[in-house]
Amino acid sequence: MLQDFFPKTSIHKAAVYIDKRMAEIIQELEKGDTGEVVPMHVFHPYPDVLHTEEGYPTDAALNYLQNWWFGYKNGELYKGEFAEVTKENTNALINYLRKLWHFVDWGFVHNQSDKKLELHTGGWSGNEEIIPYLEMTWFHKCYWSMSRKGGHYYYEWK
Repeated sequence: MLQDFFPKTSIHKAAVYIDKRMAEIIQELEKGDTGEVVPMHVFHPYPDVLHTEEGYPTDAALNYLQNWWFGYKNGELYKGEFAEVTKENTNALINYLRKLWHFVDWGFVHNQSDKKLELHTGGWSGNEEIIPYLEMTWFHKCYWSMSRKGGHYYYEWK
């Protein structure tokens, strides 16, 4: 008992409370978890149109990025169609991002041999709309190495 660590002549209120709460936690753990978290399966078909007339990514194009999602958002667990970390899924995501990215000639730097990706938004709101969708992907969670203010994102993988 936790009370054994306090003087025998007095019962410390905190020790009594902690002892009681620890017993409750142990009982809860012994019962086991009856509620299994089932991920929400996500699949969006490849969009017909990637960009608006102004060059911004369409909602359908952004939603297609959810196919790479894996993780919690608003208390729900999402698992996209391409949520497994594989070479094919990584290449597919990078190729798709290249199609979406504005200023791809200087703001999208992919070094395939070094397995690095740099994304520079250039302050353009269309590129900045992509980032929150990308942050929910397993790619971002596993390979993100650094961000700098001004819209600079760096990824490295093995």
